[in-house]
Amino acid sequence: MNTNRISFRIVSFFFTLSFFLSAFCQTCFASEDENELPNMKYASDICLYNVNADKIVFQQSENKKIFAACSAKMMTGLIACETLSDRLGERIVITSELLDGTEGFTARLKPGMTVTVEELLLALLCGGGNDAAIVVSKLCSESTEAFVELMNAKCNEWGLRSSSYTNPTGLDDKKMYTSLSDILSLAKLASKNELYVRMSSTPYFSYSDNGGTEVRVNNRNSLINTYYADGYNNKNVKGLITSFTDLGGYSAIVYAEHGDEAYICIVMGAQEHNGTIYSYEYANTLLSYGFDNFKYTKVLESGKDICFADIELASPEDGKETASVPCISAEDAYALIPRDIDVNSDLEYRSYLHYDTLQAPLSKNVVVGGVDVIYNGEVIASSKLVTKEDIQANGLILFLHNARIFLCSRAVIICVCIITISLLIYFYIFLMKTRRKTVKNIEYKNFY
Repeated sequence: MNTNRISFRIVSFFFTLSFFLSAFCQTCFASEDENELPNMKYASDICLYNVNADKIVFQQSENKKIFAACSAKMMTGLIACETLSDRLGERIVITSELLDGTEGFTARLKPGMTVTVEELLLALLCGGGNDAAIVVSKLCSESTEAFVELMNAKCNEWGLRSSSYTNPTGLDDKKMYTSLSDILSLAKLASKNELYVRMSSTPYFSYSDNGGTEVRVNNRNSLINTYYADGYNNKNVKGLITSFTDLGGYSAIVYAEHGDEAYICIVMGAQEHNGTIYSYEYANTLLSYGFDNFKYTKVLESGKDICFADIELASPEDGKETASVPCISAEDAYALIPRDIDVNSDLEYRSYLHYDTLQAPLSKNVVVGGVDVIYNGEVIASSKLVTKEDIQANGLILFLHNARIFLCSRAVIICVCIITISLLIYFYIFLMKTRRKTVKNIEYKNFY
């Protein structure tokens, strides 16, 4: 009995030990892959887009429609940069009428101040001031209401089919909405506007108030300036816009460059939890993930030998039954791929021809098909397929081929048919005439 109890305890001990070891190993294995993104539960809509490859690397979206938040101010800024770019040095006297309608966060504009249009754009895109957004909207249009109409007209012009704006500042309004795809499209346009990028990338600027006192305005984007929140600075970020609203939460739409590569990162509907602002935290995590794990590089070089294509009417090389022409890639092809793969060994090439058989004579660099670059079963890049060299036709084979074509042509067949029918008619008439003469001779002889 004691022996059975001891055996049972030993078995139970080893079973329990193996269970904990297994759990421990699984935990260690799960944490080994540092390249995996963590669960981003403190934000609703996220996108990481590689500009070079025009490809979304990561996306998380909980809602088709989301609060516009800072995207409204990005729209305002982009329209302003396009409309006012030739008026940057113009001086504007701030009045109560220009500031009428201002709510929420401001860049401390006051009636009586004189500022340039460039300083207003900085107050909007660097300082994130709602007062600057209201003033700029009135400079671009007759009124804020007219500017909102312009914002929605731009939505149609720029293909933002899931967006509707009711104010230029991004203040909460349940009637104002957008989508993650529309924000990405708008961010692409903003990142291509040099004035917008310069304004939103400025860490801080200053202007003078009524008494000549210098007013310093810090960039509201804590990835660029640590004034509002420390610990998120990212030297690769070049602007675009960030904000906070009660309904929209924390949001960040940023453009970043590192070396020759660029990303747009969007984090919408983020929260603050235990002192961490997750719009900035996730933006940094996503940008590091993109820059550290992927590279936009050449995956196919122009002139690379790809395949051979059979060719008719040419003399085959010694030892070959049929003639062929080498085909090469026409241009360089680039793709976004993991940094740890070897371009020379980890990629596959799949070629296709537009024709089953080509015909000589054939010139060099004639497009005859295409070639796809494949990684993990997915086509990541493509190039045209062209002939590598000139191919001359064999004289005798070409003559016989042309003769066959001529003899089989529709005109020749019609002529042969006409001649054949004519000959048949002729022989028929000839036979009929001969038959009639024979009959007449027989009748004549019978008569006598």
